[in-house]
Amino acid sequence: MKLRVLLTMGVVCLVAGVAYAQTFYECEVSASAVFATGEVMDGYARDDSVEVLIGWMHDSTDGLFETEEADEPLVPGVCRRNGTVSADFVGTRKATYNEVLEYSYFISIEDNRGPPDSVILVASIMRRPTRRSEGTADFSPPRTVVVPAEIDVIVGGAGTGWTRLHLDEITCHYRGTGTTSELVRCTDPLDTGYVAGNELVISHARLRIQQADRSFDLTSVEVDIGTGLPQAGAPDYYSILIGDPSGAPAYSFTGLVEDGDIAITLGDPILTRP
Repeated sequence: MKLRVLLTMGVVCLVAGVAYAQTFYECEVSASAVFATGEVMDGYARDDSVEVLIGWMHDSTDGLFETEEADEPLVPGVCRRNGTVSADFVGTRKATYNEVLEYSYFISIEDNRGPPDSVILVASIMRRPTRRSEGTADFSPPRTVVVPAEIDVIVGGAGTGWTRLHLDEITCHYRGTGTTSELVRCTDPLDTGYVAGNELVISHARLRIQQADRSFDLTSVEVDIGTGLPQAGAPDYYSILIGDPSGAPAYSFTGLVEDGDIAITLGDPILTRP
């Protein structure tokens, strides 16, 4: 399950525990996490001149926490930079917990390392006249990729047509199933018999749609051939504290993000206070 958040919020910068002038930024945040304990977080937020949508879901063995749509932004978050970037989100009686209304929450996240290794290829085909756009990538020095089990359709439909993924001299053939194309076989000069999940070290990748669902004028597909391995650094961090309608603590959870990623990007400063 994936979490994606986009919002404007305030931040405070700290270095080695020493407080500096408060600087407010526009921040972009995206994250996803599944924890070994069974906890899952998934949500979204958007802040623009028209409306604010704030969503956050935390699912655990003890219950389901969900925010409601809000007509005002979150209380300004707090970000700090001390070898990492952190963000805190506060909501007052904007959520439900086990379907009971009027819960408040405090969410804290830390971005300690970069996103998992990813290489995205996108290809498309137009029906009339027939035109193809291939997804390509070159690597110098060569890099490790993984044979994907399927290729996702992001526009149109795959039908039962074929899509081919070329990894140097290896060609992997995918058959359409409608919204995806599934790996049928990989061929290469040495007849190695590569299957989904195998790692390869390559210099060039190419994605091409041979045929797609002819009822669509345009079909586009996307695949990630990256290893999915996390970058070096301490795991990202996540915690949530939920308060009941009376303000008393109702639930709390803290965990390191081993399966997923949190990314926080600071924009331009918009306000600085001494």
